[in-house]
Amino acid sequence: MLNNSQIVLEDDSHYVQCTDTLSPVIEELLNETTNCTPGYLVTECKCGRKLIVSGCERLICKTCEKHNTQHRADRVMQRVIKSGHQCGIKIHYPKMIYTIFTIPMHLRYKYYDRKVLTELIKQIWNVLKYNFDAKWCMVAVHPISEKNPTVFHPHINILWLQGSIGAEYIDVEELKAQYGVLLDYEGLPDVRTRYSNKAGQLYHWCSYIVRVFPEFSRWLGNIRYYGKPPKLDAKGECICHVCLCHLNVLGYLTDEGVQLFVKSDGIDATGPPAEISSYYINFFVDL
Repeated sequence: MLNNSQIVLEDDSHYVQCTDTLSPVIEELLNETTNCTPGYLVTECKCGRKLIVSGCERLICKTCEKHNTQHRADRVMQRVIKSGHQCGIKIHYPKMIYTIFTIPMHLRYKYYDRKVLTELIKQIWNVLKYNFDAKWCMVAVHPISEKNPTVFHPHINILWLQGSIGAEYIDVEELKAQYGVLLDYEGLPDVRTRYSNKAGQLYHWCSYIVRVFPEFSRWLGNIRYYGKPPKLDAKGECICHVCLCHLNVLGYLTDEGVQLFVKSDGIDATGPPAEISSYYINFFVDL
């Protein structure tokens, strides 16, 4: 877990190390984390059999961090798929837009208050909806950056779909200008946009955008949808991040299987072999 002293607040004119006067504010962003003792589900798809951690699924749990991220990504990807169309067995994915809204360094202190940040997100959605013909969007906030995880750096990740009258490419400079007005910022803030209708790229975006930050989970809350995203079944389904096919859940890995396929620090990075013998599976139903 990050310490308060490890997080710094950047400023445009100079870098300010967090002092004792800021520590109470920083403490409001962080929460304690847990580690549960998980089981391991054996799943099957075109790639073969593989393991998925099955734990408490609480957002503050570091053991479940990867599983929670994958579950979120699956749900978003299912909405993306439903936004496209299918011809026979071939899925035509819609062209999605991935936009990152960065908050200027000297304004970030305002957004320690999650309610203020949520209001900004609603205003951004209105800009996308009324000025850029957005049909629906999914929003997730990252509190820190990959390059410097010790810096408080909230940025707004939005995956969105335009309606039928949307232009092939949006006017990013105009979007920057309108975002600057929302921030009351002189100049053009950093806004980055990418486009794709490729299955692999879309799933990669989904997984990256919705990743879980256990230390900040209470401040971040859940991902949010705006507009009219496609509705999903309550239960949903799991998707393989490699072949993007449905994962059939066979059962739990036996204790003997855990000793064979799982190391003390979790599933081996290379993963178990493609075929896990039925001997090591407690099946949910008799096959």
